Amino acid sequence: SSEHSIHSLHSHGPVEHSDAEKSNTTRKLLARWSEEEECALVLYLQEHAPAAGDGLNFLKKHFNNATQHLKTQFPNQRGGEKIGTTCASKWTALKEEYFAVIDLKNASGFTWSDEHGAGMESHDPVWRDYLKVMLVLQSHRCAAHFRNKGFHLFSLMAEMMPSHSKGMHIF
Repeated sequence: SSEHSIHSLHSHGPVEHSDAEKSNTTRKLLARWSEEEECALVLYLQEHAPAAGDGLNFLKKHFNNATQHLKTQFPNQRGGEKIGTTCASKWTALKEEYFAVIDLKNASGFTWSDEHGAGMESHDPVWRDYLKVMLVLQSHRCAAHFRNKGFHLFSLMAEMMPSHSKGMHIF
């Protein structure tokens, strides 16, 4: 048993680290997106939207092709490399932001400005209550970003998004 061993592993030569151990010690750089890169991604996806269907659920190949498009347009990207999965994650986050803004625009007590967002002060009780409700519902975790800042891609994404509701319980 290893409890009773009197020899260290080093006595058997150098210890080889597994790939999993090596990858744990090296952290990947996170991709950093500029507004221009986000816009380029959305424009690329908008161009390919018919292939994604009504739900705008793009295939892996669309995101992989988007990475090549971004590399061509932005050869000096900041942060980690933008690969297909990075682009897919960014698209998911942008859709979440888009729907958060839709809800903010429709919420009672808010006025929306594309430049200043909801135009609320952080200590405003209406704003704080709204964020509490979003937390309880586990919905639109990104809504806090739009307290006093607009969403620069809203108009562009609105052109892509389906304008009608679907589902069994929609009347």
